[in-house]
Amino acid sequence: MGARKRTPERRLEPVSDDIELSCDSAELCVCRDIVRRAHAGMLDKGADAGSAIEAAIRVFRYHHPETGRTASRDLVEQWVLGHHLH
Repeated sequence: MGARKRTPERRLEPVSDDIELSCDSAELCVCRDIVRRAHAGMLDKGADAGSAIEAAIRVFRYHHPETGRTASRDLVEQWVLGHHLH
């Protein structure tokens, strides 16, 4: 068998942190449940609140790498805490 040629991965440009995200699409709504489970699971295992939020942000950004860090944090905090911390 010959080696397959790999196509270069397409890197997405980060979205500006000024963009406000909402759960308007079904994909984001699915991610909301995944993010909430990750956060709750971390807390259930004894992680501190900060570590649980960071894990939830990592999960969100895995699914949405195009989203900026601040926008991701804001949205995740809104989803798991019901409000913004800052």
